[in-house]
Amino acid sequence: MIEQWFSEGGIIENATVVAYLACLALMLFGGGLSFLRRYSYLPVLVLLMALRELDFDKRFTAVGILKSRFFFSDQVSLSAKFVGLGLIFLLAWAVFSLLRHHVFPYIGARFHPVLKARPRLFGLTATCFGLIIGSKSVDGLASKLPGLSPAQIADIGLVLMLIEETAELAIPFTIAAVFVLWWLPDHRAAGSKTAGQGAPDSRRGAYSVQPSPDIRP
Repeated sequence: MIEQWFSEGGIIENATVVAYLACLALMLFGGGLSFLRRYSYLPVLVLLMALRELDFDKRFTAVGILKSRFFFSDQVSLSAKFVGLGLIFLLAWAVFSLLRHHVFPYIGARFHPVLKARPRLFGLTATCFGLIIGSKSVDGLASKLPGLSPAQIADIGLVLMLIEETAELAIPFTIAAVFVLWWLPDHRAAGSKTAGQGAPDSRRGAYSVQPSPDIRP
């Protein structure tokens, strides 16, 4: 029963894909054109994560796109290699943009003002990154542990699978919560002040600290 729920292609994995798609719809419809123009890499990341849950990286080829031998294998056509290369560049652009605008600017002196101004938003964002890193860290970990019998590896693998799939299910919900706490209140506030203050800066980061008490994206 547990394996039916938590195994690859099981109920929890399918629920995770649905949650990612719901999160993507929230960004598209809740953010609108202004969000897409400024932060298009965020919906792209959510979409790529949903496709990864569906195993699109290895569903249509003999070798997974994220494996280095994908580009050297004779089993993969030249056209598939170009498509895979394009997807990897798209992923790299989205991840770099995320780090550039939402992580790197707030390392160091700006960290404490951000934490003080928006502790819930910071906590949710840190939780999201932790879930992503943690879920990937336990993937296949049981088989790498030394000195275990096959039965012990199977038992530990089952526990780690439960942890991994539960963490992956939580990721799209934390992304949606971050979006709701970050973008929606600031977007409404910015819209009400646009007439008197002009358009907001198009490249402000997720936690930009302004002289006024509120923090806009």
